[in-house]
Amino acid sequence: MKQTIAAIRDAVAKECWLPALALALTIPDVLGQVAYPELVNNRGNRLVGQQYRRWFHENVEHHFADHTGYDDNWDAKRPYFTADMCYKLRCEILHAGNDDIAFEYGDREEDRDYEYDFELRVNACNSFGSWWVTPYGGERVTEHVRVCIDIKTLCDALCEEAERFLQHVGERELEGHSVRIVDVAEFTRLNRGQEFI
Repeated sequence: MKQTIAAIRDAVAKECWLPALALALTIPDVLGQVAYPELVNNRGNRLVGQQYRRWFHENVEHHFADHTGYDDNWDAKRPYFTADMCYKLRCEILHAGNDDIAFEYGDREEDRDYEYDFELRVNACNSFGSWWVTPYGGERVTEHVRVCIDIKTLCDALCEEAERFLQHVGERELEGHSVRIVDVAEFTRLNRGQEFI
């Protein structure tokens, strides 16, 4: 996991936004599996979405508190970017190649219709808000809700919370959660002149 975090931070520093985002969105996948191995179905298969959302909610969601602030447990009372939204973003980015997520944010009123818009940004800050137009005649009010997330901010929050989480996890729990890459050119350079059987 440390190499993953380093790769994300490197991609962010180089402004390689999509690779940074795609890799960062896998952090709750891996750490959700480590943190909640009991979340499996009756066949023993992991409940990926539940593990993912729970880890994000408990570890990252507080970074996205709106103006209502935090509850007594320091959880965001009403986050503008939720565990569900992050899981949907992960699924869309990794499996469909887009950021078209369906979500609801804020309190809904019965006499209004709602349209939601999610936007990824760079070199910006997170923002959220809504606007509506006064209808003509008997039309219903349509409230337009927009949530904008800065990729660097999201990547940083995921990396920081992963590092914090890893301080309380043993090496044994992380077995099987690493990527081994062999640099053949480097291996050859270091071992030039040696015979191998």
